[in-house]
Amino acid sequence: MATRSRPLHQDDIYRAKYVVGGVLSPDGSTAVYVLSETLGSGDDERQFSSLWQVSVRGGRPRRLTGEAGDDSNPRFAADGRSVLFLSSRSEVQQLYRIRLDGGEAEPLTDLPQGVMAFDVSPDGRTVAFSALAAAPKPSGPNDHVRITRSWFRFDGLGYLQDLGQAVHVMPSRGGKPRAITGFDGVITDIAWSPDGTRLAYHLTGAPEHDFMGGSLRVVDPGSGREETLVDGRMMQSLFWCDPGRLGFVGYPNGDMSRQPQLFVIGAEGKRARSRSAGLGLAVGGLFQINSPAARVASRAGVGGGGATACLPVSVGGEGRIYRFALAGKEHCEAMAGGERIVTLLDGNDRYLLFAVQTPSAAPELILFDIDTGAERALTSHNR
Repeated sequence: MATRSRPLHQDDIYRAKYVVGGVLSPDGSTAVYVLSETLGSGDDERQFSSLWQVSVRGGRPRRLTGEAGDDSNPRFAADGRSVLFLSSRSEVQQLYRIRLDGGEAEPLTDLPQGVMAFDVSPDGRTVAFSALAAAPKPSGPNDHVRITRSWFRFDGLGYLQDLGQAVHVMPSRGGKPRAITGFDGVITDIAWSPDGTRLAYHLTGAPEHDFMGGSLRVVDPGSGREETLVDGRMMQSLFWCDPGRLGFVGYPNGDMSRQPQLFVIGAEGKRARSRSAGLGLAVGGLFQINSPAARVASRAGVGGGGATACLPVSVGGEGRIYRFALAGKEHCEAMAGGERIVTLLDGNDRYLLFAVQTPSAAPELILFDIDTGAERALTSHNR
């Protein structure tokens, strides 16, 4: 008789290893993913994350980075031979590069204030990232905080009035960064347009924003010309459909009592139009995961030359993946689901890369074939 799986217990949660991020190579032959685990014991116990590589055909995963710090947010260089990522190995989070054929990771930035969100241009020559103007000054025992806004603090970041970030650009081989926007609020997401001519970014926590409100802005990295496309709305999962359109997940009219929807807007502005208003789905797949691993941020899998996008959807306690039409009549189709939480990490026209967890299993890396619907487990760190 087969032994039934039991739910994860408290001790299991801290012994388990968690896939908490991942990306497919430009040619779709390999994946680099983030593995979070607990090391040490007692007062020395801590959670840390490292990068691993695995072929999409399966096989034994290979560790790329060690235990020097928390490594996250891998992005392939355009040639697929190296990966850029964020790491806290130097105490302050910086941008690094590591070659897949071996060798140590090399730092690309050395900013006292560190680096936050980043993206690599389609031609691989330029990196865009968000950073403060300078490292925050520690507060003294007699310092007082003056509250000047309704939303003044963000857990894990601190007081928002001290957190003005700007978008910076620099050569991907390293060099001096250049700020191309003003320092204002917290930048949570940056995305290059497919033709590499513009950058879109999501800004939140600025003085004009109410709780969790934000702005979608587009900037020309050469001239610095900037335009706000959407303002005052909570949003996530920012992506380019094609060089002329952007997509994001947000609440209709900023009303958080309604289901989040998929929106598309032209890069020159105009009105954001919902692509899921009549479908009755909660797009975005937000779940409170009770584990020591970092919450995974889903990325949209854009396919068909910008005709469709795969995104997470929450249905009760299940996390599913649906493919949505980005033009024409509202339409979607279920891609992956079941009694589990499926978190989309990356995708292309052929594959989707996602992490899957259940009440009895920590998240592992899965490759999904879009044409056949077949799934292939790429990792088994918890067997």
